[in-house]
Amino acid sequence: MSEKNNIENIVKKINKIIFDNNLEKIIEMTYSYKKLDNDKYYNLTLFDDFLWYKKIKNIDFLFLKENLEKKLNSIINEILILLEELKNIALDEKWKILYKSLLYIKKILKVVILWLEFELEKAWYKSSLTKKQKVDIVNQIEEIEEENFWLKIKNTLSEIKLIHDFLFSLFIETKFRINSQEQLFFLNYINKLNVFLDKKDIEAKKINKKRNNFTFWNKLISRDKYSKLFSFIITELYKMPQKVIITNASSIYDGENFLEIPNKDTHKELTYKRVLELIVHEIESHYINSFNNKILLWNFRWARNLEKEEGLAKIMEAFLAWDDEATAVFVPTYMAKILYSELYSGDDFYKFIDIYNKMHTLRRHPINEFLRQKRNYSMELQWGQHKDISYWRWMIKALEYINKWWDFFLLFMWKVWFEDLDKLDSLYEENKDRLLFPVFIWDIISLYLDYKEKAENFIFDIDFIVNYLENKYHFKWIERFELRKNIWNKKDKIKKLLNLIDDLEK
Repeated sequence: MSEKNNIENIVKKINKIIFDNNLEKIIEMTYSYKKLDNDKYYNLTLFDDFLWYKKIKNIDFLFLKENLEKKLNSIINEILILLEELKNIALDEKWKILYKSLLYIKKILKVVILWLEFELEKAWYKSSLTKKQKVDIVNQIEEIEEENFWLKIKNTLSEIKLIHDFLFSLFIETKFRINSQEQLFFLNYINKLNVFLDKKDIEAKKINKKRNNFTFWNKLISRDKYSKLFSFIITELYKMPQKVIITNASSIYDGENFLEIPNKDTHKELTYKRVLELIVHEIESHYINSFNNKILLWNFRWARNLEKEEGLAKIMEAFLAWDDEATAVFVPTYMAKILYSELYSGDDFYKFIDIYNKMHTLRRHPINEFLRQKRNYSMELQWGQHKDISYWRWMIKALEYINKWWDFFLLFMWKVWFEDLDKLDSLYEENKDRLLFPVFIWDIISLYLDYKEKAENFIFDIDFIVNYLENKYHFKWIERFELRKNIWNKKDKIKKLLNLIDDLEK
């Protein structure tokens, strides 16, 4: 058997391990919870989807713990066997990436075993661990989190400065929404950050104030209508295989086979702006990237691919927010939450989220924001997950990559780390006629609705669209996209989509 066939078989085994075992959401820490009695929360992703344990009453926690550890260790052993198989193949540079990817997944699964105690505790499980033992576990998790998601915010003064200035401005503008005790609580946090900064001359990244502010962005669109819009863009405009379904997911999730939309009240209606952000993030970033990755790299997610994946998706959202190139980026409001979780215990952290929500409305209910930040961590202790920090930091890294290499194009090709992007360019030449690239349909929708509001009679043709996009993104950034050709090839579908938009408006 050839080396290439050997590698292909190994990748098929890896994909079988991940997708057949419902591991994808666990590796990406995309959890759904079910509320039990007395403010307890049951991890559906770990216990129901992964372990197929369907009971939520009279839960056998010992069974859950033992069988989860057993199943995860079995998968880790399968990965160790595959690593040995790869050692026996003379790999060139690009296939060494595959080896690194397996090591990365093995490391993540070992961390999952470490944090089981905390996810069980969120339900009715009575842990026998002392506080010191829990802290020791957290320290182990923190070490691995830091390796994969970079430094804590409290160790990064430039980010503390950004958060401090943002919170101070927020307090001045919205303090009337909270009572005097809540104001004092909020100011104590700002003062704590002052101690960190200690009057040091910290240069924070500049914030670009030039933002799009389309009037239609605040209009609400129902779940039924935006689901139809997502479905059309995925299956008709781009001819990708995923279906749109309504599930008990905690947030909209770009799964391998389905784009999952939560059945919760939080997603009963969304603003047009949020719908466009999701088109940007989930469809024209993640799904197009997945489509190409399946052709080029057998659908396998390579080591540290999240850096490039989420960096690309967030920078695409930034392009939606600004009407010029995103040479500066905004302070994500969730960074203030993450920093707070690093500094304070669980009770204080929940109180902060509740106050923060009154001042700066969050996307989720405060308890869901709390659970999101405490994924894999104790609800009682300080500390919280750092994956969400990565969106901000990786967006900056994606922007730096584009500005340095002028190759926006490569970011849509495969699920790999930034440093591995240029090692795989030859695969593009062999497969370029089969690949997909975005036509920036969210820009087209925004432009269409904006012009429709402003002018009764306007010419909205393909040349107008392409000229706008080439001007917005600077042609050098997108010349390898063959944008004019792709938009002309999809012109009938684009017109049909705009007709659908008109119907949704009725």
